Amino acid sequence: MTLEDLRNLVDAYGSDPGRWPDDRRDAAEALVERSADARDIVEDARMVDDLLAAMPEVAVRPALRSQIGDLPRQHKQERKKRRASGWSFGVGHLIPQLAGAAAALALGFYLGTLNVVPVDSPFQVANTEVVDLVDYVYGEDLPEGIEL
Repeated sequence: MTLEDLRNLVDAYGSDPGRWPDDRRDAAEALVERSADARDIVEDARMVDDLLAAMPEVAVRPALRSQIGDLPRQHKQERKKRRASGWSFGVGHLIPQLAGAAAALALGFYLGTLNVVPVDSPFQVANTEVVDLVDYVYGEDLPEGIEL
C-alpha cells in the first residue's frame, strides 16, 4: 500500500481502522506503523473526524426525510413513463413548441394569400393592374406580358 492509497482509504472511510475494509486494513495499519507520513495522514483525518463528530445534529422533519427517501423511486417511475410513451424527451415539452409553430404557419399562409399590394405600389403592371400571384397559383391566367 502506498501513501496515496492510504490517503484515499482515509478520505473514504475516516481515520478509524475499524471502518476500513478488511482486505486493506492490515496493509494500511502496517504502513501507519512504519511511516511518519502515514501517521500524519491518519492524524489529519482524525482531526476532521473529531470536528464532524462535534457538530450538532440537525433535526430533519420526518416529511422532508420521506420526500428525500422517495426521490429514487419517483425517478424510476418517471423513466418508466417516458419509456412506455415511446418519447424519451417527454411529449409535454414539445406541445407548446408545436402549437407555436402551427400558429406561425397558419398566420403566414393567411397573410400570404391576402392581396396587400397598395394601388400606388411599384409592383403594379403598367400602372393599371396589380398582379396577384395567388390567382396564378390557383390556375388563373396572368395578364398579358407577365411571365414567371
